[in-house]
Amino acid sequence: MSSRVDKNQRLPSLDGLRAISVTIILAFHLRFLPTLGRPRWVRFDIGTLGMSIFFVISGFIITKLLLDERERDGMICLPSFYSRRFFRIFPALFAYILGLALLTLLGLASCSPRQLWMGLTFLGNYRYSGCFSTAHLWSLSVEEQFYLLWPFVLSRLSSKSASRLLLTVICIVPLIRVAHLVHGADWMTLEWHSESVADGLAVGCLLAIVRTRLHTNRAYQRFANSRACWFLPIGLLAAGWQYSSLFYQGLGKTLMLVGIAIGIDISIQRYNTVWGRCLNSAAFVRVGLWSYSIYLWQQVFIVQLPGTQPYAWFPLNLILSIGVAIASYYLVERPALLWGRHLIVRRQTSAAMAIPKAAA
Repeated sequence: MSSRVDKNQRLPSLDGLRAISVTIILAFHLRFLPTLGRPRWVRFDIGTLGMSIFFVISGFIITKLLLDERERDGMICLPSFYSRRFFRIFPALFAYILGLALLTLLGLASCSPRQLWMGLTFLGNYRYSGCFSTAHLWSLSVEEQFYLLWPFVLSRLSSKSASRLLLTVICIVPLIRVAHLVHGADWMTLEWHSESVADGLAVGCLLAIVRTRLHTNRAYQRFANSRACWFLPIGLLAAGWQYSSLFYQGLGKTLMLVGIAIGIDISIQRYNTVWGRCLNSAAFVRVGLWSYSIYLWQQVFIVQLPGTQPYAWFPLNLILSIGVAIASYYLVERPALLWGRHLIVRRQTSAAMAIPKAAA
């Protein structure tokens, strides 16, 4: 089985995994509905699993793109990276905040101007604004803080040094969570703060760096090509089972993140298997492409108690959240991405043409 993928193409299976992740988050948020409530004996936080998949994928993709750029061009161009991130994140976010402001004016949501502004500061993982409809932006805050620091650090470290730094983060973050837990920290500190969830991103980053070496490891490849890898989801559930909060925050979550990273790599490698073909089917890929917009818009429609708003009842809330998200993707997110790529390419072309003139 070949795991080679053209660097000019999107990596297979990742959009399908994003689709699974956002579906998990939707299912988690729908538990607020009485008819879809979860039983009391369930101790697995499915929402954390969904966000963990997103974090590991983000760390993996960003690091792979940066490493590919350094291999191709001999350096990492930080201005280009931040420009790409701006067009990837901000237009859809602006559209959501403006939509939320409009719903507030119509009496269908409740967010003050200050709360809406706080949604754009990327500090929501440390300070809850009080607006339920922007609470989910905590995860976007974590990622933006990561985007701000990691490319700069990676641009100044060798892959070996970066790996050591990432391993240090992966080892230290569980200790931080345990310390928070022992000292009675609230759930927001344990689940939202960057220092409490940074290992998810770090595991993804490390996967991007060591993936080539993993593919030359015979024991790993035997596992990846065996039926034993089908038990990986069971391992994820076992690691994420919160029978003991101390175990989960200390070791269980780390094992779950490592399992997610292995699952991501195997899914990319085995894109031509039944599982891979499912992930790369048109439906999964399409939902994966819509996943960012879905994640933004589901909060205002789904995470409401039934009766508080006319759109808060299932299945209307699910239909509205997906429908508005699809519109946002095609009207805002996708055009902004294409426009951003065009501007970046034009700027790079102009800079390349200016170099010979300056030399002359």
